[in-house]
Amino acid sequence: MTGAPSPSRPLLVGVAVGDVTPPAGIDVAGFCLRLTTRGVHRSLRAGVATFSDGERTACLVTCDLLGFTVPYATALRSEIAARLGIAADGVLLAASHTHSAPALSLELKIGGRQDEWTPLEETYERFWRAKVLALCQEALRSAVPARLAASRDGSAAIGLNRRVRLPDGRMIIGRTKDRPADHSVGVVRVDRLDGGPLLAILNYACHPISLGPEAEVVSPDYPGAARETLEAVTGAPALFVQGAGGDIAPADGMGPDPSIADLLGRTLGLEAAKVWSTIETRNLERREEIVQSYNPIASLVKIEHPLPDARVRYAAETLALPLETPPTPEEAEAIARRADERLVTLVAEDAPEGALNIGRIETRWGRMLRRRAAEGTLGDATAIGVVQVVRVNDVVFVALPVEPFVLIGHGIIGAIDPERTIICGYANGTIGYCPMPEDYPEGGYEVERAHHLYGQPAALAPTVAPFLVDEATRLAAALA
Repeated sequence: MTGAPSPSRPLLVGVAVGDVTPPAGIDVAGFCLRLTTRGVHRSLRAGVATFSDGERTACLVTCDLLGFTVPYATALRSEIAARLGIAADGVLLAASHTHSAPALSLELKIGGRQDEWTPLEETYERFWRAKVLALCQEALRSAVPARLAASRDGSAAIGLNRRVRLPDGRMIIGRTKDRPADHSVGVVRVDRLDGGPLLAILNYACHPISLGPEAEVVSPDYPGAARETLEAVTGAPALFVQGAGGDIAPADGMGPDPSIADLLGRTLGLEAAKVWSTIETRNLERREEIVQSYNPIASLVKIEHPLPDARVRYAAETLALPLETPPTPEEAEAIARRADERLVTLVAEDAPEGALNIGRIETRWGRMLRRRAAEGTLGDATAIGVVQVVRVNDVVFVALPVEPFVLIGHGIIGAIDPERTIICGYANGTIGYCPMPEDYPEGGYEVERAHHLYGQPAALAPTVAPFLVDEATRLAAALA
C-alpha cells in the first residue's frame, strides 16, 4: 500500500558500491606473522550511502579495511566533502576492521614487512582512494526519495568475548561465554517511496579475524558473506558497519580455513534478512476493527499517513583523549635500545620472517619513543580522535575513533535509542583499543601491548571509555 502522499521535504538517499580488491602479491594489514598474500578468498568492497534532507547531506563510507590513521581519515573526509559540496563533519568513514586487507599507510601496516612501503602498496592506495571518491560522487548523483527505519531486534551468536585468563595467569585472545558480548543484529532498511528496496545497512560487533595468521589470502572475512546473503534475500545492496567489537572474537576459526568466515557470515546475513523483513518504513497507524464473521473477529487495519519531513543532522568533536603514563625519556631510550639489539640478534640468527616482523614492530615503537623524547613531546600523554554523531530522521550513527569494548556499545545504545542506534567503531581514524576501567587491572594485549602497534607511547587511560559514552550521548541529544 503506497497511496500516502510524499512529505514536503523527502529524504534523498543515494547508494554506490564497488570492488576494491588488490592485486596478487600485496601485503595485508593484519597479523604480524602473515606475509604476502597468495590469493583472494572474497573480493573487498567499498560502499557509500548519502542522506540528504535538502539542506544538509551526510555521507557514510564503509570499507573492508583494518582502519585508518586519524591524519589519513581527516584528509580523506575533507576531500570527500569538497567533492560533494558538503561539510566534513557530515562524512563518516567506517572500516570493517578485517585483518585480511592491505593497509593504506605504513603506520597501520601490521602484516607483511613492517619497515617498507612498496610501490605496489603505494599504487593500491591511490587506486583505493580514487575508487572511493568516485563512489561518493556516484552515490550523491543517484539519490532518490526514500524512507528508512531501523531495528536491533535480531540475535546471532557468531561472536564471543575474547579475553581469556589461562590457569598460569596469562590473559590471551580466545573465546569465553563468561564475559559480555553483544549478539544483537542491527539493520537499517531503506526503501524507495514505491516500496522497492534501496539499501540495507548491517551493524554487528565482532572482530573479523576468523581468518588467522596462516590464511595468506585477501578477504573481507565474515562481513563479505553476510553482505552477500543479505543482498540475496532483500534485493538491496548491503553495507556492513562494525560495532563495538574490540573485545569480541569470532566464535569459530582464527585459523586457515576460509569456509568458517563464510559460515559465520551466512549465519549473520540470514538473521539480518529476518530483521529486515520485520522493519516497516511506512508511517502506519494500526487500528483494530471488529468484523462479523461466524464469530466476531478483530481485524487489524493499517492506515498509511504521510512521512514526516526528512531531517539530517550531524556533529563531530575532535578530542585529545588521555593516555596512561608514558615512559620517561630514560625508559624510552632503554626500550629503544633493547628493541634495536633484539632485532639485530634475530637477523643474525636468520629468524623466520614472522619473528622478524614482531621484532620490527617493537623497533618501530622504540624509535618513536626515542624521537618523541628528543622532541620533548613524550610527556604529551594524549591521542587525538574524532567522536561523531550523524542523525538521519530517527536513526543515529555514532562513530568512535577506537577499538571499543562491547560495554561501550551497550552504554551508548542504551542511552540514546535501543532500537535505532548504530555503533560505528574504527571510524574516522583509529587510535587504539578502548577497554573498560575494570579491564585494566587484568592486563592483557589490549591494555599492555596494542598501543605499540598504534604508535602511541601508552594505552588509552581508563577514563576514556565512560567519557566516550557521555560524549556520544551528549552529541546525540543535541541533535535530537
